[in-house]
Amino acid sequence: METTTVTCTLHYPDGTPLGDGTTIEAQLSHLEKSDGFVVPVVVSAIPVDGIATLELFPNELGSESSYYTISIKVGKRTISTIGTVVVPNADCDLWEIVELDPYPVRNAGDIITAEQIEAIEAAAAGIVPTILRASGSIGGSRIVCNTGGVATYADSSDVGTAHNISGISSNAATTGGDVTVITEGPITESSWSWIPGQPIYVSTNGLLAQTSPASGYVRKIGFAQSATTIIVQTFQPIILGG
Repeated sequence: METTTVTCTLHYPDGTPLGDGTTIEAQLSHLEKSDGFVVPVVVSAIPVDGIATLELFPNELGSESSYYTISIKVGKRTISTIGTVVVPNADCDLWEIVELDPYPVRNAGDIITAEQIEAIEAAAAGIVPTILRASGSIGGSRIVCNTGGVATYADSSDVGTAHNISGISSNAATTGGDVTVITEGPITESSWSWIPGQPIYVSTNGLLAQTSPASGYVRKIGFAQSATTIIVQTFQPIILGG
């Protein structure tokens, strides 16, 4: 899927750069397709020293006159809405593309099916992150359990973790820090290389895999929408015998 790197430089009114605890989120206004895949509706990034990068679909290549709405969140709370941006087919700075007019509607030539629309709308509607406290060092993009409000790694070899899985962490944290957990809907990580359309399983030590484990328990956490995006869903575990 085509993406454009949008660099975001963000500061509080007093000049302090945004950092730990904040997330910048981009939400797509209309469904689009790219290279046969439905474009992720929501993409987020965590700023470091006030700088974050969003890998966004170029609205210039779309057919639906789409745009993104950019907001800044602390946990689940939106503290600021920057406005709408229209992403060109070239890497750019966020502030160069704020409040531009959308590109005109064009003939898609590639129909988005009703099933795909239902799936992506349901995913977008279900994005209600859970905030947990890290039990220790918790990595981003890991499957975590909710143990009394504390995030611990799920592990397919430990049947005791089979039934209290919360979702996938969207940030890393140290002991006692906040872990934002995506419990349903899309989550994107540029380093992933999944096979689109195939399920994602719980593996060991919070890791994700597309191969089901041979012992312990089997539990799907969602499916790959593209090589770098997972749609998180809730499935029941299957406890393996022997």
